[in-house]
Amino acid sequence: MTASEIAALRAVYGRTGSERIVELVEATEALAAALQTLRTNPRPDGAERIANQLHGMHRSAAQLVAVLAREVAQ
Repeated sequence: MTASEIAALRAVYGRTGSERIVELVEATEALAAALQTLRTNPRPDGAERIANQLHGMHRSAAQLVAVLAREVAQ
């Protein structure tokens, strides 16, 4: 098994669906704050940070789908 396969398995099986949802809620609150900051201080680097944060949240949400499917199947 490669390191990337191990990392993918950890990402899917590491935390419960409930824990992941809490993390996404917290990330959403942080995103809202970052967007408020960007609104008052529009800068390309701020927009890039938000884009990176959204990308990470998307990945987390996609992993949440797999975790919840696994939990429901059990």
